Amino acid sequence: MYADVVLNETLCGLYGDHIAAYGQKVVKISPVIVTASTDQGNVSQAMPALHAMFGIPTEDGAAT
Repeated sequence: MYADVVLNETLCGLYGDHIAAYGQKVVKISPVIVTASTDQGNVSQAMPALHAMFGIPTEDGAAT
């Protein structure tokens, strides 16, 4: 069973500052529900963690 992700505020802040320097918008929690299987929640229960996701721009008509 996968546990809920526990976000580490320090890691999230550092990641947000870094990725924003590249002109990327950062949201802490997505307004859109995204599903996937990961054990990151389990890991975050034992040590500081974040679960970063980012888009990779593509040409029109390309699949991501």
